[in-house]
Amino acid sequence: MSQLVYVVDDDPGIRDAVSLLIQSHGFECSAFGSVEDFLADFDPERLACLVLDLQLPRQTGLDLQQELLRRGAGLPIVFITGYGDISTAVRAMRGGAVDFLEKPFDESLLIQRVQEALAKAVTSREIRDARSKVETLTDREREVIDFVTNGLSTKEIAAELHRSEKTIEGHRRNIMRKLQAESVADVVRIATTARREENGDDVRIEAS
Repeated sequence: MSQLVYVVDDDPGIRDAVSLLIQSHGFECSAFGSVEDFLADFDPERLACLVLDLQLPRQTGLDLQQELLRRGAGLPIVFITGYGDISTAVRAMRGGAVDFLEKPFDESLLIQRVQEALAKAVTSREIRDARSKVETLTDREREVIDFVTNGLSTKEIAAELHRSEKTIEGHRRNIMRKLQAESVADVVRIATTARREENGDDVRIEAS
């Protein structure tokens, strides 16, 4: 499925121009003139980002940002505005916006920010998918996977947990199945990804 860029701007001229620019760089684009129209069509399962005008009828771009955060949508946003101010830009960036561009903006810069937003969307999706898989593990399996990611062998893990090697092998098979992993390298990648925050920091996967 292609990467999607949503555009929300109440000015039809700007909306059309931004849409054409985005499409000319090979991205799928869906454009809307209001928050309400966007939310009626928004698919949280799509890999996407949002180019969002700040000043919109009835609800502002910041209102939409907060609504998406409330829904846990995690949609990366590039704000565009003709009425920017520092306090508004700070609010947008604190809400997780990729950037806050004032009109008229440089077209190449907008495309660069769209690419960054889509890359952020990919990372967020990978983290969510990895975490959903890790959440299927038992407490003991989470202990074992922690040792696996630190390079310990089955024999070494068995010694650390005071269990038989046969028991640890069973845990490892269950981990492979639940994580849909084909190799130890897959297990390490999924576990490492699940530990990541969307800002790039690592967090520990604790047994529940």
